[in-house]
Amino acid sequence: MLYLFWLLRTKQWIKNSLLFFPLLLNIEAYPSLTRDYYYIQEAGLVFVGFMIFNFASSASYIVNDLLDIVRDKFHPTKKLRPLARGIVKPIWAGLLAISLIIGSILCAYLLDDKFALILGSYFLISCIYSALVKHVFLLDIISVASGYVLRLLAGSAIIGFDSSNAILASIFLIAIYVSLSKRRAEIILLGPNAVTHRPSLIRYSVKFIDISMLVLVPAIVLMYGSYLFGYQAYSLCSMIAFAIFIMGILRYLYLTYNSSLVGSPEDVFIRDKILIGLLFCWLIFSSFNPILKVIMGGS
Repeated sequence: MLYLFWLLRTKQWIKNSLLFFPLLLNIEAYPSLTRDYYYIQEAGLVFVGFMIFNFASSASYIVNDLLDIVRDKFHPTKKLRPLARGIVKPIWAGLLAISLIIGSILCAYLLDDKFALILGSYFLISCIYSALVKHVFLLDIISVASGYVLRLLAGSAIIGFDSSNAILASIFLIAIYVSLSKRRAEIILLGPNAVTHRPSLIRYSVKFIDISMLVLVPAIVLMYGSYLFGYQAYSLCSMIAFAIFIMGILRYLYLTYNSSLVGSPEDVFIRDKILIGLLFCWLIFSSFNPILKVIMGGS
């Protein structure tokens, strides 16, 4: 049972925290925050959706591990996974994946129809990625990036608000940036064996990824800036949040060239204290101004 739980990759559930972002970005839509519990109720629903998405994403990870058993045996870290080590039989992993898929989709349908549709789309894209797309140059990172966008859309569906095109584009570009950074770390870690583990790496090169970074970093900053100052009123909190956001992007860029943590993006947001601090500060300044407006409006 312990090894079956290991298959869930709970550490990667941190990616699904994107479901809470629409709740944060649309906090001004709850003018009665200081007088009733509407916002708390919506937060509770998003948390339920977050847990459902966790189990759905875990199912996709199990499917990926089942398809990559042979390749993972030759990876320095992935060879320790239960399926690659032979500790868990594929039949049990498959039954667990099927149970999670059926359970998560049923629960998602009970929560919200649109949310269930997005969740189904996410799982479908994840399966196509694991079976085919992960071996195709550029399409692999685009597929991964679309998963992050679907997470944001899933959170929006639960609370009934639409996310702006600028914030969706920002998330998409950041996801591509993180995926390329991961590919770079894999090329350096595995060396000549990189292509054996991930065939698409034959088309990637450190030089190509470095040049792509030079394009993506300013594009991300400009896109997020267009959201922050094009869709919201100017404020000191927004300026501070924007400055912190830039520092966070530059911090991740620094880790790309100076740390092996980027080979596992979830580890970066768990183990790098500076990035954790920047993220925490960004959340404070991103939410402080709209919360202040709500409180003043409700008083």
